Amino acid sequence: MAKTGSAKPKVAIACQGGGSQTAFTAGVLKGLVDQQVGRDFNVVTISGTSGGAVCAALLWFGFWKNERPLCRRLVDFWKDLTAQDWAENAFNDAIVRGLRLINSGLLPAFQLSPSSPVVQTMLGWTTAGLRKTFTDFPTVLRKHIDFDEIATWGRAWSHRC
Repeated sequence: MAKTGSAKPKVAIACQGGGSQTAFTAGVLKGLVDQQVGRDFNVVTISGTSGGAVCAALLWFGFWKNERPLCRRLVDFWKDLTAQDWAENAFNDAIVRGLRLINSGLLPAFQLSPSSPVVQTMLGWTTAGLRKTFTDFPTVLRKHIDFDEIATWGRAWSHRC
């Protein structure tokens, strides 16, 4: 806590990655915002790795857009990635079961790039009929962060920092 009459302590927030486990990071960020971390601390930067970087970027973009509630984009992003009907739940369950079989050594693991034609074809077959914001990461990310808008900020943005 900052002492009366003194500057608030500076903190930097670094968010861990970890795929869907990064939903935990999103929850922690939401908790910090809900508890008004800026009241007691001067948050000087937020960064992350992998999914943590996505959470940091979502929070950062909402901050610069001066949105209220601040975590709206972050929460909406994770809602979009949540299975919402029977087909999405079935797809999610099949993926989890498959990963468990691979991790236990009962199925072989194939290391293929998500952008390879083989993987893209398989994903097209297995995700037909599911929401793009559930199955296509670039689509859901672009829904919540306007990268074209950020590109227009250019040098003007750097002067806001």
